[in-house]
Amino acid sequence: MIELEEVRQAILRAAELPDSAAKVDALESLCREALQLNGFLDAFRGQLHLLNACKAVVRPDRMLAAYTALRSNFEQHGHDWPESLAGYMVRAGALVLSFVDSFPEIPRSQLDALFADQEQLHLARGESISVVLEARAWLELDAGNLERARDAYERLRTTPPAESWCAPCRINRQVSMLVRLDDDTAIALAAPLLDGPRKCDTVPSSTWATLLLPLARQGNWERARDYYGRAHRSALSSPQWLGSAAKVITFAAIEGSFVKGKHLLERCLPHAFEPTAKDSIRDFYVAASVFFEALGRERTTITMTTPATFPLHARDGRYDVAALRSWFEDAARQLALAFDRRNGNDFHVKRLATASDVLALRPRAA
Repeated sequence: MIELEEVRQAILRAAELPDSAAKVDALESLCREALQLNGFLDAFRGQLHLLNACKAVVRPDRMLAAYTALRSNFEQHGHDWPESLAGYMVRAGALVLSFVDSFPEIPRSQLDALFADQEQLHLARGESISVVLEARAWLELDAGNLERARDAYERLRTTPPAESWCAPCRINRQVSMLVRLDDDTAIALAAPLLDGPRKCDTVPSSTWATLLLPLARQGNWERARDYYGRAHRSALSSPQWLGSAAKVITFAAIEGSFVKGKHLLERCLPHAFEPTAKDSIRDFYVAASVFFEALGRERTTITMTTPATFPLHARDGRYDVAALRSWFEDAARQLALAFDRRNGNDFHVKRLATASDVLALRPRAA
């Protein structure tokens, strides 16, 4: 008969494994065994590792299931545990909140229940509910529910931030929200990130990308082009950067900067076929369709490098521009439909239909 100590040691070993589906399977199994042996605290620690592993391999469904088991374990048995573990419970919820809404397969009802649960948990712990309000604002923005998003943002703006938040990242996320609501306010809020000492690993690189369209809409082309050059040079080639890359590629289409835009698209395209947040893939596909729409007004073919995973991959690297635009538009539409089904509206399908309207922002030659 297996002993609890064996399971405890196995959980520790599994936690050290490289992130993979096998690691998720192992931790799930070991946590179940620990619960069966009344090793509730050992299961809790294993479930925390499981959450991080699920995020790393992009399994939001199993992440939600792991969080549900973690929450149940904590509620039933956590009253005798060290107080510090309650803080881990709060942070685990914040981790889930910041991740699972990026996947349309997670039903809206589950997300709403998670928000309600997290707000209650944070308040009971005397913790700032800013992380809950931010996630709520993002969800409503992405669903096209602008009034609900404004309400959530106003609550967020007047709520003290969580102590653990990186200040530049917090401001940058708010700027990213505000560009959907009010360009002037977004640009003003970004000033400390652009002109002051508030910087971190991703700020202001992502801020430059975020402000490209607001500045173009204002006609501030000198500043927009400056930020475009900076954002392009600092662009990261990683799945997590797809959303920011989409903004830079869209501006390249508006500006007619096809060589630089193509190079960034080539660098980022492989990541669209890796496990990552589906809202970022959707936005990347929309940006690529706009880019090839703009390019198609000037030429019919292009030579570019694509990964073997790309369905239109050609060994000679020669492509019909209209075919590329059509593929990216169709791929974007499939994801738009999935998010609209989740959200109960047609926001993303309509947004895709008008995506190329931004090309009218291009300044005319003197």
